[in-house]
Amino acid sequence: MLAHVPEQHRLSLQSYGRSRMTEELHEPRLQLGQRRVGGLMSEDGITIIRTRTYNATTDSNLAFNIAPKLLYLAVTLDL
Repeated sequence: MLAHVPEQHRLSLQSYGRSRMTEELHEPRLQLGQRRVGGLMSEDGITIIRTRTYNATTDSNLAFNIAPKLLYLAVTLDL
């Protein structure tokens, strides 16, 4: 059981967390829960390499200014 977790982690290119690792370990008929798999992973020092990069969803350098009325309201209401 302990040998299967590092092997599956290596086969997944170090990207599977405990939930996906649990699904992979159910295929060779190893009935382990997510908490047990997570515990085995932390005992072995197995960590996940994040493959998704950060993607900014807003543009802070806008080409237009804030509307004067909204700017006035923000100053008078002390927002």
